[in-house]
Amino acid sequence: MALAANNAHIWFYRGNSLAGLKRYEEAIASYDQAIALNAQAEGPWYNKALALADLGRYGQAVEAMDQVLVINPQNTRAQELRNQWRELAQQ
Repeated sequence: MALAANNAHIWFYRGNSLAGLKRYEEAIASYDQAIALNAQAEGPWYNKALALADLGRYGQAVEAMDQVLVINPQNTRAQELRNQWRELAQQ
């Protein structure tokens, strides 16, 4: 990964591959790397939120989805998921 260490896209796609394998903790770490390199990219925040929700960490998923909505307030699916997870986090 040395050559790709500063490439947000590669970290994002790595996270997607790991999430596909249900290796959510590793996927989240990869999304965090992508976010550190480009905090305004919607995809890593969105997919990080999905991975957090898959782990049942709904409060953190809501926080990540809030960032998606800062970047793209028109993302209606993000709004729906955030609202669902907010309810689950309160249970």
